[in-house]
Amino acid sequence: MPLPSDLVFRKTEKGVLELRHRTHGLNARVRQVLILLDGHRRVADLCRMLPEDELNQHLSNLEGGSFIAREGAPQPVAGTVPVLRVVSPKPPPAAWQNGQEPLPVLRARLVRALLDATGPSGDDMAARIERCITLDEVRSLVDPAAAIVEAVGGRHACARFLERIGKVGA
Repeated sequence: MPLPSDLVFRKTEKGVLELRHRTHGLNARVRQVLILLDGHRRVADLCRMLPEDELNQHLSNLEGGSFIAREGAPQPVAGTVPVLRVVSPKPPPAAWQNGQEPLPVLRARLVRALLDATGPSGDDMAARIERCITLDEVRSLVDPAAAIVEAVGGRHACARFLERIGKVGA
């Protein structure tokens, strides 16, 4: 059964730890979905990135494995594993007025371009980008991300990646 399009998931502590340590052996596509879940992105937004059936299956598996929880779900009872809410900062309203894209949108765009260019080889860098809380942090990871793309796909892949992401934070 399809998930509601306005449903939002957040990473649990187990999900955050899985991204850091890879202890549960999630495959690359499932890790990619886990990386994209930021507590703000709706299922409808994710459906633009992945086929709906595949996305629903991955979300169901992640939720069943306690890697993610529905946003707004009750906090765990004492004695259970606490949920760590991963929150992205909200951009100032002026960011929209001067044409600057909000940080969560920028991070998602960079992660998508990186993973498209590198596949699972870019997972660690994608996780680092998702954790950035300032524009300067994101900018500082563009060159290392481009280096990974070049190492995986060559100079032409790197050029396509840089063209695709454009000027970061402009």
